[in-house]
Amino acid sequence: MAGQKPRQGWIYQINPHRVSLCCGAGHVHIYDLPEPGSLIECNHSNCTLKINPSRILRGSHPYIIWMSNQLQVQSSYIQTFTVIPLISQETNKGLPTVYPINPTGRNGLAEQLYACVHQIYTIDANCLKDSDHNWLKRIGQLDKSDKNAIEERLDYFLGIQDNPSTDWFNCNGSPELLRKIFYNLSEDDKTLVIEEFLDF
Repeated sequence: MAGQKPRQGWIYQINPHRVSLCCGAGHVHIYDLPEPGSLIECNHSNCTLKINPSRILRGSHPYIIWMSNQLQVQSSYIQTFTVIPLISQETNKGLPTVYPINPTGRNGLAEQLYACVHQIYTIDANCLKDSDHNWLKRIGQLDKSDKNAIEERLDYFLGIQDNPSTDWFNCNGSPELLRKIFYNLSEDDKTLVIEEFLDF
């Protein structure tokens, strides 16, 4: 039996093979992952930069779906999902961007895993489909308390505050932070932001 379209907080056991990566110049494209340790040449025309995809976990792992979006590739759009990997290793458990999730009947996990919020990235929707292009069945879904805790850590990682002041932006604003925020916007919000900048 096929699953449903993934939603925020749902957990899947997948092996991402097509991911969205950004080079140092800010060019974002979907790439087929090479062998571990291999650098990727940027797909943008006239860009000679290379991308290190080593932060992407290889092999089958559980992932939390966080956001659904579309990535424009030339004149067409690719459906994508932003995911947060879950790992069993305790190596990074002391980091403020790592959150432990205990197994429950709701989330379907068999052991305690750690959500690595700082490793959030975007994958092609086909990574969540079987060979017949049906949605995979989810393992389970996050409890509300876990979802809220992960959202707090994501805000921390992105440098987002509830009511950031002008002084905060003056001290912390950077092109890197702007890119992180922009790529997490919906397509409609991205268009609106670009139009406002052009009118500025």
